[in-house]
Amino acid sequence: MLRYHFVEGFSRNWKNLEIQENTKTKKFKSFKSPFATKDKTYSAFEELFSKYRKSIIAVSYSSNSLPTKEELTQILKKYKDNVEVHEINLTYSFGNQNHKIGNGNNRVKECSFIGS
Repeated sequence: MLRYHFVEGFSRNWKNLEIQENTKTKKFKSFKSPFATKDKTYSAFEELFSKYRKSIIAVSYSSNSLPTKEELTQILKKYKDNVEVHEINLTYSFGNQNHKIGNGNNRVKECSFIGS
């Protein structure tokens, strides 16, 4: 799982986050999130989009995640009249994962969803 450290911290207003000092990337100790489980992530997006239905919504999301691109588009369309999805090909690279170079398992599409 790709970690967006800044976004994770910012979304919690930097409160109650424990940084794992012994890791190279200074990860946060995992915290409970409704987006962390398959069975709750769909309703978590519904709640999030509903809460911000009067705002422009921007979401960056990987094609190897749930909901799928199509599912997330349909959820967002419930709350926004105009939904745009932009994709770029991306290869995730981590300094300690040289064994993945060339095997294609770290190739994804990064999708940007804009709802207005």
